[in-house]
Amino acid sequence: MFVIHLMGGLGNQMFQYAAGRALSVKRDIPFVVDFDDPYIYAKRSFGLDVFDLDYQTASFGQLLGAKPKRKVLRRLFKWTGNDPDKYLYREKMDFYYQPELFDCPNGSYVSGFWQSEKYFLDIADIIRRDFGFKNPQNALNKSHADAINNCNSISIHIRRGDYILVPNTNKIHGTCDLEYYQRAIEIISEKANDPVFFCFSDDMEWVKGNLKINHPVRYIDNNTANGYEDMRLMSYCKHHVIANSSFSWWGAWLNPNPDKIVIAPKKWLNNPAVVVKDLIPDSWIKL
Repeated sequence: MFVIHLMGGLGNQMFQYAAGRALSVKRDIPFVVDFDDPYIYAKRSFGLDVFDLDYQTASFGQLLGAKPKRKVLRRLFKWTGNDPDKYLYREKMDFYYQPELFDCPNGSYVSGFWQSEKYFLDIADIIRRDFGFKNPQNALNKSHADAINNCNSISIHIRRGDYILVPNTNKIHGTCDLEYYQRAIEIISEKANDPVFFCFSDDMEWVKGNLKINHPVRYIDNNTANGYEDMRLMSYCKHHVIANSSFSWWGAWLNPNPDKIVIAPKKWLNNPAVVVKDLIPDSWIKL
């Protein structure tokens, strides 16, 4: 049995679940999940319940045995000569595929972001089935879905929100600039006939005032309270322009079409010293 540590927003939790699912399938060993988000400056909540998943939450007893100890318990374990991190299996480097994950000891508390499709590409059909949205769409989103299915639809995700408003998040991530989006629109318009752009954003007024699209465009701005609905609609689109966001990464990846065009930013983080090696699939265009 493994415990998979879930943290961060919905996109991050999806990567963590997918890596845990792949580990479970390859080793034929069950796993349980523990949602424990350490990021005080941008606290998130458990999000995977929007999918029709069959998972178990780690029990108190399972966590007592496996989870790394904190504060008083940590000092107590050290005082008694025990290792408080005995069962911790931690990701060694962000954005690098680490196949040694699949050799981690039984009983491990598996903690990391695991942001690469290489962990689960060989069970992609299972992951896409697991990430089937369980709630029916409302009438307006059904209307959007019909429009998406009846044209050469391009999803374009512009993430601002916390990337602008939360200082620590802004410092780490920053945002994709207008030059990236205008160049991406130009490139994908050359590759896709009669494109229709579907814009998704947490700052739609900024998008409408700044992003110039010389093609038919539809602004999806009705899912503020249920952001996962935007991800579902993105996944229905034929092609994609994504932000430096795991949310729109999954919106594009959930589209099973092998001929899809996906444009992703080369600059994923503000820190140029961080090499984002294995996050973007080889078939996607990095711009």
